[in-house]
Amino acid sequence: MSKFLLLFSKILITVSIVLFAADLLPIDLFSTSNETAYLKVESVDFPPISHYKYHMLLVGVVTYLLSKMVD
Repeated sequence: MSKFLLLFSKILITVSIVLFAADLLPIDLFSTSNETAYLKVESVDFPPISHYKYHMLLVGVVTYLLSKMVD
């Protein structure tokens, strides 16, 4: 159980760090444009996974600490 919690926490922490890093990249990174845009226009019908990056980081850290306490 402890190994599962450790693996789960590492996956969540890694995904949230990747989502934080992806927000720092410009939108048109690979296209040739004179202006760099950093704001994204998203539909409000279904929130994307990037809106939950703080929650994933928090759950990952709590799960990591829990796995260390169980061990």
